Amino acid sequence: MAMTVGKKIGFGFTLVLALTVVLALVGIVQITNVKAGVDDIADVHVPLTEAVTSIDAEATHQNLVASLYVIHKEDKQIEEFNEADAEVDKHLGEAKAIVESDQDLVEKGFGNAVDEIATRHDAFVSAAKALIAVTKAGADPAKIQEAADDVEKAYDPFMAKVDAFLEDNQTESTSVSDGAADAASLASTLLIVIGTVAVVIGAVLAFVIARGIAKVLRRIVGGLSAGSEQTSSAAGQVSSASQSLAQGASEQAAAIEETTSSVEEMASMIKQNAGNADEAKGL
Repeated sequence: MAMTVGKKIGFGFTLVLALTVVLALVGIVQITNVKAGVDDIADVHVPLTEAVTSIDAEATHQNLVASLYVIHKEDKQIEEFNEADAEVDKHLGEAKAIVESDQDLVEKGFGNAVDEIATRHDAFVSAAKALIAVTKAGADPAKIQEAADDVEKAYDPFMAKVDAFLEDNQTESTSVSDGAADAASLASTLLIVIGTVAVVIGAVLAFVIARGIAKVLRRIVGGLSAGSEQTSSAAGQVSSASQSLAQGASEQAAAIEETTSSVEEMASMIKQNAGNADEAKGL
């Protein structure tokens, strides 16, 4: 069954509208994915890097002031050591909270890694405090050196854990960034493809609809032309009939006039006959 022009137009608009909706949905989904990736980097990985980098810096300072205490034996080194220790604990808490806010990081073991860093830091702090204690007690250089070696043995694994954590976080951040970039690229590709398809379909529908409208208009014009010809023919027939009627009316008028003349002649003869009859009676 052939579609009417109205149905074709309605179908065309519906299809183009559907493609537009699909285009919008694809754009929204992909933009959401990109935003999620950007937010993850900004809200999780960057703050996490800052927190662990601060742990690295404060622990390095602790190691330095512990070594300086062995040389200078000044209380300010102990104060700086304790202040740095408090800062490390603070940043460890921040790192733990950030990891726990991201279920993906929890599942990948980042929470356990933070706990391991904290454990290694506690071991380093214990060794550094032992070094400070033997130095403060005036122990012989051999014991001080032994305590310093213990600090180094605790410090190196601790820093290795910190460096590994930062590397893992960087890898994860890069993965998220790549995912966001892929989502943006996919969004761009899909928008171009769907947009092109929509334009092509719109052009085809416009051609089909215009062709259908032209066909209908030609049929209407043809019908009007045929009707005009029929009307013209009928008018000619009416004119001919009118002429025939007029000619018949003229002939009838002539016949009536001739009849009237005959009647008048008969009336004259009747009068004449009546006069002759009167004369006959007189005779």
